[in-house]
Amino acid sequence: MPLKSSFTGRLKKTSSFRSAARIGRTVRFRLEDALWHRIADGDAYYNESELRVFGLKRSGNHVIINWIFRNHPGTVCFLNNVQHELHFNPYLSFGQAFIKNGLEVLNFPPEQATKVWRARSWHRKHPHVDCLIHSYEDRDLGELPADPLRGDEHDRCVGRSGRQLNVIVLRDPFNTLASRLRRRDRLPLEGTMELWKAHAREFVGDADLLSDRVSVSYNRWCVDAAYRREVGDALGLSGDLGVNDVPLVGGGSSFDATAFDGKGSSMRTGERWRQFADDPDYLAAIRDEEVLDLSARIFGDVAGTAALLG
Repeated sequence: MPLKSSFTGRLKKTSSFRSAARIGRTVRFRLEDALWHRIADGDAYYNESELRVFGLKRSGNHVIINWIFRNHPGTVCFLNNVQHELHFNPYLSFGQAFIKNGLEVLNFPPEQATKVWRARSWHRKHPHVDCLIHSYEDRDLGELPADPLRGDEHDRCVGRSGRQLNVIVLRDPFNTLASRLRRRDRLPLEGTMELWKAHAREFVGDADLLSDRVSVSYNRWCVDAAYRREVGDALGLSGDLGVNDVPLVGGGSSFDATAFDGKGSSMRTGERWRQFADDPDYLAAIRDEEVLDLSARIFGDVAGTAALLG
C-alpha cells in the first residue's frame, strides 16, 4: 500500500510538472506572438520569394534545401523543421535558422535559448528578404486546410511575398523506409508508410492540397543535371552548387553521417534498402499495394527492389 501511494504521488507530480510546462509554453508563445505582431506587420516585411518545403525525415530534403539555399541569389533566410504544432508562425517555432546575406552565413542553432529573439533582431534589420524558406518534416498534410498561415495570419507572421511556392520533396519508399529504420530509435516504423503515401499523393497531384506546387524527386535530383536545372529554373536558382554537400542538419546520412561531405554523389543512396532485405518489419511495411503503385508512377523501377516483393 505505501508503495502504491508513493507511486501515485510521483505520477501526480509528473503530471503537474507537465501541465505547468504546457502552460509555460503557451504563455511564452502568446507573449512572443504579441511582440512579433507589433514588429512584423505586412507593410514592413517583404519576401521576393517564399518557399514552403514539405518532406519526410530521411528523404533527402536537407540536401535539396541546402542546394536551394546556396543557389538562390541575394538574402536567403531558411527556417528549418518548423514545429507548427507549437505555433503556426515559423519565426517562433523553427528548429534551427540559417541566413545568407552576401558572403555571410549565420546559424541560429537549436540549443540557443534566445534563437527566436536573435532571428527577430536580424529580421528587423533586414525587412526585405530575397527568399524565405520554411521547412516541415513528417507533417500531416491533411491539416493544411486549417493552417492559419495560409490565411489572414500570413502577412502578419512572415510579411508579404511576391511569389509563394510549395515544394514537396519525395524519395522512393524502399530507401526512405530503410533510412528511417536505420534510425528506428528516433523514428518508429508506425505511421511511416501512411505519411509516405500522403506525400506521394500530393507529389502527383491526386490530393492537390498544395497550390503552386513544385514536386522534386530526390532520386532524379541526385543523378540528373538537366532535371536539377529544370527544378532550379522553377525555383529561381542561379547555379548548381551543393550537389555533393552532406549537410550536418539532421546528422547527415543515416548510414554514413557526414563522412561523404564534398563527395555526396559517391554515396549509394539508391541501395539502402539492401540493408533491410531480410527484415520482416521492413518487408511487411513495403509490401503495401498503394505504396507500390505510387512508387511505380513516380520513380518507375527502383533497381533491384523487385526481389523484395516475393
